[in-house]
Amino acid sequence: ADLALFRGLPVDDPSRVVSVFVSDTRGSNPRAQVSAPDFVDYRERSRTLERMAVFGSGRAALIEQGQSRTLVVGRATADVFASLGQPPVAGRGFRPDDDRPGAPPVVVLSHRYWVDELAGRADAIGRVMQIGREMFTVVGVMAPSLEFGSLAEFDLWMPLVAGREHARDDRTLRLVARLRDGVSFDEAAAELATIGDALAGEHPQTNGGWKVRLVPIRDLTGGENFWMVIALFLISIGMLMAIATANVSNLVMARAAGRQRELAVRTALGARGSRLLRQFLTEGFILSLAAAALSLPLAWAGLQAIAAFSPEPVFRQVTIDLHELSFVALLALVTPVAFSLAPARPAVRPDVRHVLSDSGSRGSTAAFRGRGGLVVAQVALAVMLLTVSGLAVKSLRQMFEAPIGIRHADLLTFTLDFNDAQYPDVAESRVAAHATREALAALPGVHDATLLDAMPVLGGETTAAFVVDGSSSSSRCSWPRPASLASCRSRSPNELASSAPEWRSAPARGTSPASSSGSRSG
Repeated sequence: ADLALFRGLPVDDPSRVVSVFVSDTRGSNPRAQVSAPDFVDYRERSRTLERMAVFGSGRAALIEQGQSRTLVVGRATADVFASLGQPPVAGRGFRPDDDRPGAPPVVVLSHRYWVDELAGRADAIGRVMQIGREMFTVVGVMAPSLEFGSLAEFDLWMPLVAGREHARDDRTLRLVARLRDGVSFDEAAAELATIGDALAGEHPQTNGGWKVRLVPIRDLTGGENFWMVIALFLISIGMLMAIATANVSNLVMARAAGRQRELAVRTALGARGSRLLRQFLTEGFILSLAAAALSLPLAWAGLQAIAAFSPEPVFRQVTIDLHELSFVALLALVTPVAFSLAPARPAVRPDVRHVLSDSGSRGSTAAFRGRGGLVVAQVALAVMLLTVSGLAVKSLRQMFEAPIGIRHADLLTFTLDFNDAQYPDVAESRVAAHATREALAALPGVHDATLLDAMPVLGGETTAAFVVDGSSSSSRCSWPRPASLASCRSRSPNELASSAPEWRSAPARGTSPASSSGSRSG
C-alpha cells in the first residue's frame, strides 16, 4: 500500500510516464505488447510524446574462464533510461547510436549484479564481457531505484535494434514513453489512437482490428484489480487492529475495576477525576510506545526473512521508511485514547461510600457492562475476519487444485540452456537436446522425458506462423487461442504421451504449420 499510495514508482515525474498497448477488438487479446515496426511508426509520427522506447527480456550466456552462466537480460532501445528518468550511478546509459545496426556491443549492468557479482568495484566500467559469441564492453551501472517490478530480475541491459524488418504482428515488446511538457494524457491517447487507425488502414493483414491504448505507468503497479486488493488488505488490517484494541481495552478495564478501592480512597482525599484520567492516559501511552518500539525490529526482521526466501522481486522494494514510522507514531498516540481513556472513565467516578464500605456494586456493574460490550465487539470482528480469511484460503486452495489440462502428478520440470556459445550450430544444439532427453528417459524410475520450448499454461506466449488451406497469406497464432495451441508450440513427439490422458489440444482444422519460433532450450 505504501508503494502505491505514497512512494509510487521510482521514476522521474511518474505522472508523465505512460505505457502503450494494443487491443484486439475481436476479443482474443485485450492488452498485447507492441511490435518493432509499429514502435518505429509511433516514434516517427507522434508529436505528443517526448521520449519513447521499447524493451523485452531474454536470457544470454555469460562465458567466463570457459564456464557458461545464464543471465537474465533486458534488451532495450536507447531511450529507455531517459523515458523512465533514471540516470546511471556510474558510467553512462545508452547513447542514441548504441541501438543502431553495426554499433559496438555495449552493456549496462544492473545495480544488483554490480554489487553481488563485482563487489561494486569502480573498475567494472570498461570491463569486457563475453556474452554468447560476442565481446561486450560495460559502459555503465544503473541506479538501484530502477529495479522495480519485473525489471528487478534483469542482470544487465543490452541495446535492442528495432526496425521495420521485423514481423509487424510479432507483438512481444513493452513500450514506455514520456509526455511532452504541456501535453495532457487525453491528448496523447487521442493522437496514438489516430496513428493506430492509420496503421490499421496501411497494414490491414497485421494491424486490422487492433486499437492502440495509452495507460499511465502508475496504473500498471499491480494490475487491473490492484486497488480493490489494496482496499481489502487495509480493511483486514483495520479489523485486526480493532480486535487488538478491544482486547487491550478489556484488560485495562479489568485492571481499573480491580483498582476501585484505590481510586475511591484517592477521590475521598480530594483527587479530581481529570487527574485520575491523566494517570490512566499516561499508563496507556507508556504501554503503546513500548509496543511500537518492539514492533519496529520485529517488522524489519520479518521483511528481511520474506525478502530472503521469496522469489518475488517486489519484496525487495518493501522497506521501513518515514511513512511507516509516521504511521506507527500516529497509532502510538491515538490508540491509548481508545484502550485507556474510554474504559477508565467509569473507574474514575466511583461511588466512594459504597466502594469503601463494600456494600454496593454500582461501579463494578458499569465496568462489567463496558467489558461485556467490548467482548461482544471483539468476538464479532474476529468472526468476520476469520470468515473472510477462510474464504480466501479456500479460494487459494481451489485455485491450486483446479485442473489445468495436463496430468502433473509426479511431474518434474527444469530448464536446460543450449546457448550459442557452446552450440553455435542449431543442428548441434538439437542433437545435444535430444541426447539429453534420451539419457533422462533411461534413468531408473523415469517413465518418460520430453522437450518443450515453453511450459503448457504457465510458460508464457510462443508464436508461430501457419497457413490456412487455400489461402496465399500466412497468419500468426499465439496462446491462449486453444484451437491453435498445437500449432503454436514446438514439442517433441513424446509430449502428448507424457501428459496424457488429460492433454487434448489439437491443431485447428484446415491448418498446417509453416514455421516455428521455438527457442533453443528444453
